[in-house]
Amino acid sequence: MVVSVNQHVDRTPEEIVELLDYLEEKFPSIDGSRVYATGFSMGSVKTWALSETYPERFAGVAPMSGSFEPEATAIPETAIPVIYFAGHESPLTEYPHTSCDSERCGDGEAGWLDARLAAMFAQNGVEEDWEFDRSQEANWGLAPTSTSIVEDSLFDNVSVQVNSYESGDGQTITQLASVRNVAHEATPIEAQIAWDFLSKFSRGDDGEIVTAAADSKRQSEPPILAILLIAAAVLVVVVIVVTVTLRRRARAQAGA
Repeated sequence: MVVSVNQHVDRTPEEIVELLDYLEEKFPSIDGSRVYATGFSMGSVKTWALSETYPERFAGVAPMSGSFEPEATAIPETAIPVIYFAGHESPLTEYPHTSCDSERCGDGEAGWLDARLAAMFAQNGVEEDWEFDRSQEANWGLAPTSTSIVEDSLFDNVSVQVNSYESGDGQTITQLASVRNVAHEATPIEAQIAWDFLSKFSRGDDGEIVTAAADSKRQSEPPILAILLIAAAVLVVVVIVVTVTLRRRARAQAGA
């Protein structure tokens, strides 16, 4: 199930979670352990706000191309899987330590993204007191645990560099992605990468993040969710992806 929130800029995180409560009550088959949020541009801003305010309600988030300064004064204690995308050619402040008055890779001042990433790194146990250091990594200012490159099969010259950062407990629940030869726009490859990342995670009954095995069937089922996520990600909205349990299907197969 994909839920697109209209007029999301005027909606508070509390109102969006109220909608989620309503949906979970109306549709009991919703798997509350696998609820995800994503959004592009201003939708990205709202996605960050949800991860900051209600991290325990989401199994992961994928903000794309934007952030305001965190509103919370204290770092949330609950970790949350995050993959953030930034257009490498964007004129906006999609990267840390840049401003609209500087070149994308120029030496800008610390801004909203710096504050947001510092809070995220601390929340996920990656780095307690992060400050941007271009000598470690040019885009994100922190050396990654690992890096991968994903080539876009639909658009020539578009590729995504995904930096992964390991938390103190050994899990990798934090990724930062640079989309090459893309400005302030969402692309299908970002949505696919986001779903491949998010679908690995769920919330256990104790509130802790559960990571599925790499070969788990859960990562790829059902395929329509990935298609809907791709379609929805190009909108400037917050999209909440709610996966439905397969209990009824399993029962039917068991009775066959």
